[in-house]
Amino acid sequence: MSEFLQGLNLVSNPATFLWCAFGAVLGIILGALPGLTATMGIALVIPISYQLDTATGIGLLLAVYCGAVSGASIPAILLGIPGNPNAIATIEDGQLMTKKGLAGQALGGAVVASLIGGLGSEIFLIFFSPLIAKMTLAFGPAEKCTLALVGIVIIAAV
Repeated sequence: MSEFLQGLNLVSNPATFLWCAFGAVLGIILGALPGLTATMGIALVIPISYQLDTATGIGLLLAVYCGAVSGASIPAILLGIPGNPNAIATIEDGQLMTKKGLAGQALGGAVVASLIGGLGSEIFLIFFSPLIAKMTLAFGPAEKCTLALVGIVIIAAV
């Protein structure tokens, strides 16, 4: 619990909040432009994050990624063109709702779904990351080789 409070103390800096807000807006803009993925957004912001404190820089990168993933639904709903590959499924329902004149509800639903998914995964990560870290540190060479082979077999099967 003390580690969680120390991390919360690092993040509670006002500069971190401002950089995260900037990153979220930039991420939404990058995600809304078809062809600019969340990964490319992070690649564009990495030079800026080097100039910041560690917690602030990581917060900026996370905000850009989350904003880009959420912003990718905008062109998917309005134009039928996914901003990122992860917005392909949004085209089906979003385009139908846009054609019925419910584009605002479709965009609002996409934002709310992104918020719920993001917060849910964040809560899961907060509670289970120590357990996952202990499990990964227990991996030896045999387990890593097996994991790589299973990955190759799954890729070949697909």
